[in-house]
Amino acid sequence: MSFEIGESVEYKPLGGTAGVFIVMRRMPDDPSGEAVYRIKSELEYHERNALESALTNLGASPQKPEPSMWRQHKAPRP
Repeated sequence: MSFEIGESVEYKPLGGTAGVFIVMRRMPDDPSGEAVYRIKSELEYHERNALESALTNLGASPQKPEPSMWRQHKAPRP
């Protein structure tokens, strides 16, 4: 399975809570050959790298990521 840029996916880190993320771009495969994606949540300032096996397709149509997603955090600051 491969994901498209702008696709909504669920990401569940090991030992963490799952969340909804947008695929921002495809990264080079990891040493084992598994696909790696750069993902971004609107609730976080930073992007993350995630292995394809840690992502689940949410069935949403891909959308072009908004440039504001790279620069701004939409959640209120403490």
